[in-house]
Amino acid sequence: MQNNEITIHDWLLLKPYNEEVVSDSSYINLANQFKDVLMEDLYFTEDNAMQEEDAIEFACMLASFVEDIVSDTQIYQTFRRQHKELYGHAVPFSSEEYDEGGSINSCDIQFLVWYYLSVKRPNTIIFLNSFFIAGLIDQLIDVLNNESIDYEVNEDLKQYYSLPHKACHINCVRDLIDNILFRTYLFYPDAYNRLANFEEIILAEDFSDMSPEHAADTQNANLFENRYHFIWHYRTRLLALNGKEWAASLIGKAHPLYQDVLNISKSIRAAFIYKSEDENDLIVEHIASGRRFEITKQSITPKMSLTPNESILFLSINQWQGKWWNSGIVLYKDFDADFILDEKASEEEKLKLAFLDPATQRLEIEELEKQKKHFISFNKNSPIAFMPSNELSKFVSDFGCYYRKCENIKLPEGSADITIEMGSDELDDLNKKWTEAFVFVNSQQGMEISYNFVDIIPDEKNPFYKAEKLRDKFWDVIVSKHASKELTQYYFDQYKEQLSGLSSEFDKVFYPNLDFLTRFWKHDIYFSETE
Repeated sequence: MQNNEITIHDWLLLKPYNEEVVSDSSYINLANQFKDVLMEDLYFTEDNAMQEEDAIEFACMLASFVEDIVSDTQIYQTFRRQHKELYGHAVPFSSEEYDEGGSINSCDIQFLVWYYLSVKRPNTIIFLNSFFIAGLIDQLIDVLNNESIDYEVNEDLKQYYSLPHKACHINCVRDLIDNILFRTYLFYPDAYNRLANFEEIILAEDFSDMSPEHAADTQNANLFENRYHFIWHYRTRLLALNGKEWAASLIGKAHPLYQDVLNISKSIRAAFIYKSEDENDLIVEHIASGRRFEITKQSITPKMSLTPNESILFLSINQWQGKWWNSGIVLYKDFDADFILDEKASEEEKLKLAFLDPATQRLEIEELEKQKKHFISFNKNSPIAFMPSNELSKFVSDFGCYYRKCENIKLPEGSADITIEMGSDELDDLNKKWTEAFVFVNSQQGMEISYNFVDIIPDEKNPFYKAEKLRDKFWDVIVSKHASKELTQYYFDQYKEQLSGLSSEFDKVFYPNLDFLTRFWKHDIYFSETE
């Protein structure tokens, strides 16, 4: 395998600026020293999933980490601070001797190695005590301890991670989040690469039925809207936080806009109909729900004349500092009566605004709490039930009857009972593939049905449990997106005694960091909304 030198182009991919600055050359030199170590390691050989491009990216990430500490950019320090607020210590897997006041610790390098390899190989458990990982960490630390390396302060970095102290346009916050998620070394391997995967899908879409100009405009609009969606919604593998939460933590609690940044609402991407306007606002109505919004004209300038009650706009809006702002691409559509009827009939479109009604959300939570209580009673004092997969539908239906009886609910004539929300053909296919299943109830999502890892749940009521598979497969519960946060927590708490001793590294290193690991692998479902 070739061992090419890292270039300024490679380096700038992880930077929030596009042109070389004075200090870059010294850190590129450091990155090349890291890369020499990585290219000799097992994880970066042709026989493994890691290739030279990964070694280049990781070497630049490690050198950028050093640059961040030396230049006091506060990226890694922000992560340390957030981790400590959650868990009482600054870095995952760190020992009691970890020096939080120190600039760079061996535990930091250990964590960054684990983090990068785990992001690149998300279905693999990276064992920190393995011979290869421990050796790699030691070699990387030796590079850092080379006294001949001169670390320069990057005077240009901080400006890209700041926010004005006075009220500002929402785009200032959006641009800050963009820099954090997509052009910062700590999140680049995760957030940017995930974004790039979606961009590849968009670029591969077929627009051959459009004129070249229309196709280019549509593709660009899709790319921008996809990026904006990531900015407002993506949760990082590190701590499952979203962009606004990282931005707020980075600017710090002393910043006058700290709370405003945290309070930015979810982004609503939906169809609206134009109603009217005044000097300051564009008044539109969310078609599905009939709710009106005043969109500040600081964020939107219509490109065409709008007709009240006829002009349809597709907007992405956020509430920021007491006003609603357009924060994405604006698309226009001529009046279409059938489209409006479809929107008004769409429960999915109506639910996009559910978070604006706290009373409804409280009722949903109360309803799910009651469902959990009655499920446990129905299931003989257990929140988890095991059964052959072809009995799932009957189990769910029987519970529906029991629940209505407990709550004294009578179904209106013609109303459907509780059922599995899945097509019969799809359900049949799953039942053919999997002969065993379980149902778990929690107060966030209601009933959770799974066909996965039934055989490694060491419950005395589980007739499908196979003890011989537990040692090799129990990790699946942490890694799998088929297990909610609540199910994962229940599994490791309820069956802790049976799981103890299966892996010394799990007992000593991973179990104390279980919530961190759960956030890492279930980052996009960790904060599941009530369903």
